[in-house]
Formats: sequence, C-alpha cells, structure tokens
Amino acid sequence: MGKPTGFLEFTRQENRWKEPLERIRVLLALFSLLERQTPGGAGGPEESLSAQNDQLYRILRWTQTHFAEEIQLEQAASVVGFSRNYFCAWFRGHTQTTYLKYLNQVRINHACRILSHTGSIDQACTDSGFRDMSYFIQTFRKMQGCTPRQYVRNCKLSPR
Repeated sequence: MGKPTGFLEFTRQENRWKEPLERIRVLLALFSLLERQTPGGAGGPEESLSAQNDQLYRILRWTQTHFAEEIQLEQAASVVGFSRNYFCAWFRGHTQTTYLKYLNQVRINHACRILSHTGSIDQACTDSGFRDMSYFIQTFRKMQGCTPRQYVRNCKLSPR
C-alpha cells in the first residue's frame, strides 16, 4: 500500500489504530483539524471541544515531560483539574486507553531508545521511571513482545 494521500486515508490504515500512542497522535491531529475548521469565539460546542483539546494536550505534554518521575493518578488528574475517578473515565473516553497504559507506553518507548543506544537494562529501567525491575521486564515483554535482553540482542543483530 502506498503512502496515504490525506488524513482520512491515514486514519483508515488498520495498523494505525493498534498502538495507543498512534491513536493519541491521530486524535490530536483530528482535534487540531477540527479546531481550525470551527469558527472561533462562538462559545457552545466549539469552545467545549477546544477546551477538551487543550486539556488532553496539556496532560499528554505533562506526561511526556514527567514520565521518569513517580506519578500518582491524583497528580495527573490535578494537571487538568479533575478528580481521580473522573480523570480515569475522561482519559479513557478520549484516548481509548487507560492513563496507566499510556504512561507505561511512553516509558517503554523511552526504555527502547536507551536500550538501543546503551544496552543497559538497569539504566533503561530507572531512567524510564520504573522503580521495580521485575515490573519493568514484565511490562516491557507485554508491550514489545520480548524481554529487554532480547531487545538489546535484536538491536545488535540488526544493522543501523
């Protein structure tokens, strides 16, 4: 299949919707597109969509900045001014994934970058915000389909 020619073709590709981060990127692109096409200053639904877009963007950016820290759901919820329970339902409703899954995906993506550059599993674990090595390995295997050690081995075998 060739390169998509437009936004709709891009979003229709089946594999685009399998990864939570890819769904969030597409969602943000859609919000941006909708924001540009709605008249400003009218209040009502357009303003509500823009506010939700701002809140989603704010929590995603905050997570990208603070993922290496210990993050409690209450702390993430306070970034957008929600209670813990409302935040969990709101985030899942907007991204089709839980906040914890999103946070772990961000952390695992960062760990992959570290592993491909240094090969250090300990460094990948701690620098990515995981406090427990066994949880890191379990989460990594679940999301990547291999252990961190296997990932490093595969990186060494594949030419860059």
